[in-house]
Amino acid sequence: MTATRLLLLGVFAFAFKKKKGGEKYVLIEGPDFAWMAEADRKHIRDAVKFATAVQNQVLKQ
Repeated sequence: MTATRLLLLGVFAFAFKKKKGGEKYVLIEGPDFAWMAEADRKHIRDAVKFATAVQNQVLKQ
């Protein structure tokens, strides 16, 4: 809990959870391409699974 949040929100500062983490990006690279997109913090696990599946498929070819 920071003093700034406590001053801004008062006792309600304890009710609001602070978002953890920063911006997360998914990067998929292939032999002749690179693709990057920002991933929502709620979907990081799905983004990693997707990137892994794409990378594995690219490596097979």
